[in-house]
Amino acid sequence: MAYPILTLTDNLGNSITEINFGTVNAGAYSNEIELRVYNLGIVTAYNVSAKLLNENNEEAGDPIIQKWIEYKIDDEWIPMGINSYPRLGTIHPNDYKTIFLRLRAPVGVSTGNVTIKIALSDGVYPVILTDLSNIVDNGIFIGDNGVLRCGIEANASEVFTLERTVLRIDDKLAVIPETEILLDQNDVNGAALIGGEKYYAVAGYDDGLIIQKGEKGEEPVIPEVSGIKLFTVSVVYNEGGSQINNDDIIWDYGLIEAGIRLNDNVLEMGSFKALLDNKIFELGNSFILLNSGDNWIHLTESGAIGNSSIEDENALNLYKIEYSETPKIYDLRHFIDSCIKEKVFNIGEVIPKGSACDVSTISYITLSSDINRFIGIAEQDIFDSGYIIKSGKCEALVSGGEFGDSLTPLEGKLVTGEDKVGILLEQVLQEGLAYIEL
Repeated sequence: MAYPILTLTDNLGNSITEINFGTVNAGAYSNEIELRVYNLGIVTAYNVSAKLLNENNEEAGDPIIQKWIEYKIDDEWIPMGINSYPRLGTIHPNDYKTIFLRLRAPVGVSTGNVTIKIALSDGVYPVILTDLSNIVDNGIFIGDNGVLRCGIEANASEVFTLERTVLRIDDKLAVIPETEILLDQNDVNGAALIGGEKYYAVAGYDDGLIIQKGEKGEEPVIPEVSGIKLFTVSVVYNEGGSQINNDDIIWDYGLIEAGIRLNDNVLEMGSFKALLDNKIFELGNSFILLNSGDNWIHLTESGAIGNSSIEDENALNLYKIEYSETPKIYDLRHFIDSCIKEKVFNIGEVIPKGSACDVSTISYITLSSDINRFIGIAEQDIFDSGYIIKSGKCEALVSGGEFGDSLTPLEGKLVTGEDKVGILLEQVLQEGLAYIEL
């Protein structure tokens, strides 16, 4: 397996093994030092970070512990030292990121001659949590706006399928149901393509799915689309009509909260934060080849994303994908918040994540349609066993509703009603998962 190769140089390309700030008078700054972090490997480095070490390769000594050194990646100077590490993000092969360093001597202290080493790493940012008392279990942190799930099935014809798509927009949840999209040889003006011509079509979401065609030409312009831009399709002239493949589709949106999209047998998963065994991991985009049968996508304690044919009980499971001609995707993500959980067992069909649950017998659950028998929300897709959330913030399957609406169980979902089992914390435009407070 190939790995990134990170190295440190000055702005002239000379290799750097240590940095000498010289002697700095009390209360004064050293000269600014420009450094470059290069990736000399053949694979991309994600979540690149750097930390300071002394001559014994330890995070020790006043300059590191008391954070005398500051770094700048953009415009702001930030203290650097133990538990405060520069985050340089993604560095592609044969590319680099620039970082500036300076040392500020404390008031009343002249530093003497300060020499520091820098250690580079990728994959995981070490973060120290000061209070884990409210976190019940490992899981995923709530993220920003973007797409939680999407996929496309193109088959070399002018009609292709946009799979069920879930978006989060300005704290509202939107769902685009599975939709067939027709892109024939006619452009926005109804003019048919001829040899050597093509046009672009853009898909967006603005209170519904929008497909905007552009004008044809040998070098056509990509049209604008309102709302969130999802993807762009290149439609070229073909004698037998449009023949759109997955390679003709360019994704434009950002995946959030370990969001996923599926193309052929490749699963793409967006960047996200997760807590596992009291450590926070920040993961960049991942690409995983799916095998026939079960694929358990999980986060390991080393910070790597894995795929196994059976459940890994020592990992944080994210998705289960039954990969076949018609794949099934089960969402196993736990979202972290202060909540009370209870382990339950299931002897029937898979209970989908977010379902309103009831007890059939002691510790065995079913879907709830009775306010008097509601006990909680399924935190993940529950196969044989899993957890329900009994109080706190969680994701639930909701049919429409406005922020602050009271919710009532109905056939495993929550609907607006007077008998309150929860409060909706996010407007839902159509049926889908939204955050509620139990």
